[in-house]
Amino acid sequence: RMVELDDAQQFEEVAALSALVEGDASLTETLYLRSQSREQQLEVLDASMEIDTTVFDQTPRFLQELLLFPYTTGYEFVAAVWESGGFTAVDQLYSSTPTTTEQIYYPADFLAGEVPVVVADQELTPDGYEVAETSVWGQAAFRAMFGQALDDQVATAAAVGWGGDSYRLLWDGGSEIVFDLGFVADSTIDADEMFDTLSSFITVQIEADLEVAEDGYLEFDGEDFAAVYRDGEVIRFVVATDPAVGELFVEGLER
Repeated sequence: RMVELDDAQQFEEVAALSALVEGDASLTETLYLRSQSREQQLEVLDASMEIDTTVFDQTPRFLQELLLFPYTTGYEFVAAVWESGGFTAVDQLYSSTPTTTEQIYYPADFLAGEVPVVVADQELTPDGYEVAETSVWGQAAFRAMFGQALDDQVATAAAVGWGGDSYRLLWDGGSEIVFDLGFVADSTIDADEMFDTLSSFITVQIEADLEVAEDGYLEFDGEDFAAVYRDGEVIRFVVATDPAVGELFVEGLER
């Protein structure tokens, strides 16, 4: 099933399902290890210390966090469900699987039936560009993205207000791209945090200076282009490697 989801560019659901599967496996391994003697537990610990992590350690933090997510947060998700109803409850997860990384962070909300807001994609595509990817960014990706540039508490505070999103990656077939993301916050306060955090992230990570600062709209120009604008709980985040295309793109968006 994960192959089908990946082919359909449903990457957020792939991440959630991976967290379920790997979290289930990690919980089973942990419970089995607990049943073993202290000597056997130490042998497993010693073996784990010998694993070569050189390549992983050299990987950007953004990718590290997303790679670890199914094993760490996935474990916590499955463990919480197991504690509430044992493996009977865990088995039921495979009949009604989580579909977002937010549900993995908050198993109680998932079990209560909370679902994300569906965010419609914009249809604008610049001349010479095509849609290379359309999917959901998700709370885990926001946490990882902000975490590589900003304080962890700031990154988490902005990401937990995630109510839903949808993004498009547009490509000109060469070296230029446009990243267009629509985000819906859970509340007005959450939208405030996301707007401010995106601004801080751009300042640190993107080679552009703040050129336009209006009520609910920020525009950054330089070697790259970025813009953030807000309407209530809805926020749009645009990044373009070609500033001229970026400027034309945001002028044509429905705001």
